[in-house]
Amino acid sequence: MERQITDGGLLRGVSVPGTVWARGWHHLITGSAPRRRHPDDLRAVAGRVREWLAADRIAEYAERAYWSQDENRTRRMTRVLTSALEALQDHLGYPNSRCEVTIPIMTSESSSNYGRADVALLSCSLERPDIVFEIDSQPNQDAVAKLRYAADAGALPVWVRHGKGPIPVLDGVAVIDVRPDALARAALRHRPKRVQEGRDPVIDTGPYLW
Repeated sequence: MERQITDGGLLRGVSVPGTVWARGWHHLITGSAPRRRHPDDLRAVAGRVREWLAADRIAEYAERAYWSQDENRTRRMTRVLTSALEALQDHLGYPNSRCEVTIPIMTSESSSNYGRADVALLSCSLERPDIVFEIDSQPNQDAVAKLRYAADAGALPVWVRHGKGPIPVLDGVAVIDVRPDALARAALRHRPKRVQEGRDPVIDTGPYLW
């Protein structure tokens, strides 16, 4: 099983369509404990994702994209962000990136009822955590469930939010707001906003809103 996990980050032979998130299924099948993450791992990754998803880069990917006339604004932005997050593979030094990766959690979003991560950066090393991204234009409880499962299975979960609606923050999940007002604020600061004060910064893993 571990050989399958390190073989490109894919798990074969599981009876679900498409690409599956190997480590998530391994965690479910074996009941194994996730690799212990360093407390700074999520913050470090979230900081680099925040820097990458700057307003000018999002605009650059939007200009590259092909738009069909019947495609709405929300769908367009989701596609732009998906392309930008896939490109993080090289920026962060990950060997594999995949879209619509099936994870072993039941949701209401598809006929198969299995959840799918929008983007996953997959490591070939058991010592380096995968990064699981969800992209949403509004609050989504299915996304919350998937991100929490990803955290339990040892990944670094990152929730990228655009569109409208409140943005809840979650312990152990990096939440990155890419709405125009938030991007303008992010350009003026170099540290995330800590949502809850009074935590030990040495061991704190969130919640943070970037």
